[in-house]
Amino acid sequence: MPTAKLRQETSELQRLLDLISVSPSKQQLPSLEATSLLGNGSKTQRHHQGSHHLSTEALSLEEFSTKYEEQRNFQSTDCTNIFSKIFSALVKHRLCNDVWTDRAPLENIFRVMTVMRMLMRDSTYQEMFVKLGGLPKFCEFFQSTVMRYLSEEETLFADKILIEMTNIFQKLSSFSSTHRELIVKHGAHRPLVMLLSTGNITLLHCTLYTLQDLVQSESTRCAVGQLNCVEIILEIFQDYDLDSKRYASKLLKTLCGDSQVRRELVRVYDGIPQLLSLLDGCDLKLLRNIIWCIVQLAEDIDTSNELRSSGVIPLLLNLLRDRKYSNDSELPTPTSATLGGRQVARQLFSVSSDDSSGAVVANGISEEMVEQVSLLKSACCAALTQLIRNDHNSQQIVSNNGVYAIGLLVLPDVKRYKVTQTLQKNALRTLRFLFSKEGNRRMFQRIFHKSHTIFTAFTNIGHYVHSIDKYQSVVDMLNALPESELSDLRESIESTNQQREISQFIEEYAVLEQLGCGAFGSVCKVRKRNRTQEYYALKEVNLAMIAKNVKDQNKSAGEIISEINIIRDELKHPNVVKYYRTFTVESNKLCIVMELIDGAPIGEHFQSLKEKKETFSESRIWNIFIQMVLALRYLHKEKSIVHRDLTPNNIMLSENDKVTITDFGLAKHKRTDAQYMRSTVGTILYSCPEIVQSHPYGEKADIWAIGCILYQMCTLSPPFSTSNVLALASAIVAGSYKPLTDGAYSKKMESTISKCLTVEPSERPDIVGVASFIVEEMMLHLESVRHKQFSLERKLEKERKRTQRHHSKANDYKNSYQKLFMATQERYDKLANSQSGSMGVSAAQHGISNHYLVDSNNNLLGGTSGDDEADLSSSDSNGSTVLSNAFKTQKPPPAPRSNKSDLRGNLEVQIPPLPRYGARDSGSSSAGEPSPNGKVSQIFLRSLSSPAVDRRKRERSGGKKRPVSTGNGANTFSISPSKVKEIDPIQQLLNVLHKIIYISQLPPSLSHNPCRSIVDKFKRTLFLQKYKLYSFEN
Repeated sequence: MPTAKLRQETSELQRLLDLISVSPSKQQLPSLEATSLLGNGSKTQRHHQGSHHLSTEALSLEEFSTKYEEQRNFQSTDCTNIFSKIFSALVKHRLCNDVWTDRAPLENIFRVMTVMRMLMRDSTYQEMFVKLGGLPKFCEFFQSTVMRYLSEEETLFADKILIEMTNIFQKLSSFSSTHRELIVKHGAHRPLVMLLSTGNITLLHCTLYTLQDLVQSESTRCAVGQLNCVEIILEIFQDYDLDSKRYASKLLKTLCGDSQVRRELVRVYDGIPQLLSLLDGCDLKLLRNIIWCIVQLAEDIDTSNELRSSGVIPLLLNLLRDRKYSNDSELPTPTSATLGGRQVARQLFSVSSDDSSGAVVANGISEEMVEQVSLLKSACCAALTQLIRNDHNSQQIVSNNGVYAIGLLVLPDVKRYKVTQTLQKNALRTLRFLFSKEGNRRMFQRIFHKSHTIFTAFTNIGHYVHSIDKYQSVVDMLNALPESELSDLRESIESTNQQREISQFIEEYAVLEQLGCGAFGSVCKVRKRNRTQEYYALKEVNLAMIAKNVKDQNKSAGEIISEINIIRDELKHPNVVKYYRTFTVESNKLCIVMELIDGAPIGEHFQSLKEKKETFSESRIWNIFIQMVLALRYLHKEKSIVHRDLTPNNIMLSENDKVTITDFGLAKHKRTDAQYMRSTVGTILYSCPEIVQSHPYGEKADIWAIGCILYQMCTLSPPFSTSNVLALASAIVAGSYKPLTDGAYSKKMESTISKCLTVEPSERPDIVGVASFIVEEMMLHLESVRHKQFSLERKLEKERKRTQRHHSKANDYKNSYQKLFMATQERYDKLANSQSGSMGVSAAQHGISNHYLVDSNNNLLGGTSGDDEADLSSSDSNGSTVLSNAFKTQKPPPAPRSNKSDLRGNLEVQIPPLPRYGARDSGSSSAGEPSPNGKVSQIFLRSLSSPAVDRRKRERSGGKKRPVSTGNGANTFSISPSKVKEIDPIQQLLNVLHKIIYISQLPPSLSHNPCRSIVDKFKRTLFLQKYKLYSFEN
């Protein structure tokens, strides 16, 4: 810097230093009585009083702030020493001096805080501020200023002072965790939370931004979380502008790291519906913050269930699909620079999936914006990943076409390779978590059936691995695929789309996907053509594999159909699959339509547990086995049916380990004349010795099979397993199997397996004998079921009371609305009567009473519309016509009708005779004289008398329109109230408010609704306190 400029700058800074180095006790300050903020007129007095010396100081501070507005590092300048002296003087002689803080004008305080904020951009001055002991006094002064501001609503300079002070706190909080802990130690976090209720938008933004940095430490986050900031944040979400919601959502995202905040958000304030309602918006940053809040809330199992029941999964999956988003350029730090109303341009852009790869495409949009969309979708994948740990959530994701929506995100995008890397890894992690659920294995095998290398790497990652870096190798393999293999993978993902066009039909059933296949046929998921939400399982049995010639095929088909029909008509048990119908196609295929079970065979659970190196717990084994025993008791003793093919693949496990026995294709209905069966059917691994030896067998064959399954639940391997068929048959006949590991399970488990695997059928217990042996476990199971039932009943009762409470509240709102409408109507009638009372003298001259309304311009205020125009005529005693006119009116918008009787009466209009038209009236001549200005007063009269109605009916039915004479010589006519309606502006306003409130309380939709967004914005603008009028107009 040139020497002359340096000397001039030094001189100006020295002058400022001299001004602020003067002790306040030596200055001419206003008296305490004149400057007390608690007295009347304190704002004006404290602002205007003060010496010329203080005004000079304020001017110098203002010049400093203007000159160094863009300066960030004051230590790198040539005036470092004098800057340090100025800052030290501000702290010692101004901030830490009680006389100055109590009596200095607010404008001076504002200037001092502005200069301190600017200097504390440099971290050196932040450390100096703490070392000089300014933080305790600063926190104390901040708290007192906040209390005065909130109690008196002092906004002349107090709001600007608070803005500067919150920004100082923000700089201290962002510097180190030590500063954050000191701020909380001195209690400044309490007034900061109190400021969240301010109506000053800029001050609110600064407060939210400061709290974001303050809660970065665990201890400070816990301290802030103990206050009522969650409730205020939810109010901000409901009533404030978009930028406020952004800052509040970012603060809530950090606060959700504290378990107490999460509990308050869910249990105390019932904030989940409000959070989910924000997912209907289109702002990228707000959406991303809300989704990360959901990620943290989903860590709790109960909260995860509540999120699912509130509809979070369809909303998250909808965010992965095509829609329009809005995004601002980087949101500026809220400082005093925003006081000028600086606006940030917001732009709207659409992001869609490429028709082939599903990669992010944005026409004319920068890479930064595309990256923002990628980060949003990554957050959605993270939320879905967290929810998948719950089995119910996993099934809902699959049923809502989630595998297809997430699968599109793993496909590479060559144009934006770097942008989509993170999104690909997050999507792969979500798919891998879904793959860990046993019921989804077949779907992923279909997706990667042509990419064995990728599928191997995909499975080798392991179950429930959260580290995102573990998925990088699979992403690299996907991005290195040639176009041909990439096209095959894309087609495989498209095959999982549940909304794709159906091309295969079996009679009236549309085939959606193949669930499995075996030696005799396959099982598919189907639905009827005209019912899109009812799904079934359709099993195709190839009769050619059962019989060799056509005659035998027809015989086999007839026998199977006969047995299935018996089973279909008779079986009704919660643990037995439901059969609906059977039919044949192509003469050699038998189709069986049955209930679709959402779950996986227990055999897949065995394989999954082996991969996870886990085992079944004994309580879980008893839960499954007892359900199998209950189902077999029903089949054997009540329906006399033997399954004959009980294997792990025919026992389905669904939610809460609910057991369903399926595949009754080989089941046999026992006749009274045939107790034993001889045909060799079923799977040899689970066949009893009598079947292996081709001896007659009965229902005890199923006991052997469930004994094998019970053993496999304990060891994850069947009791009889070898590659040699003869050795396998010998082991089954001898009943030779490896005993359970000592201490792994109870003695009752070992003895139950031993009894079920008894070689001699006569010594093997029937199903009742098995149940009697485990009666204690069954009683414990019954008690557990009773507890679950009681819990569900309590939840149902709680939901019923909640529904009644909402219904009662809705009725209260309805009644209040009706009462308000009636009160408004009564007030309107009183005003109308008071207006008509002022014309009583004039009306008395005409012999008219009960006046309704008078038009000051002598124009009629009611009438008919359209084809209902009324020809109004009056005649003298000789019948000459003197007047003919038509009334027209507009119908008001639909509104609640009052039930008062006076609204159901007719509107009677009386028109006095007009002498100027040559009327010969025998009455008083003054009754027909025109008014001084040449106009005739026309008066509306509401009549409630039934004779008026009768007269009107007689006029309509008489065929001729004739005038009706009254006793005072006036001509009258009647108009139906359906033709003339009152227009009440208060009532119309109430109707509009009712519609606005009703629309704003509707549940969130799956797609963005611009009309609803406009209504919500209008409501916020209408009800927000201290909102500028020009914003309302805009």
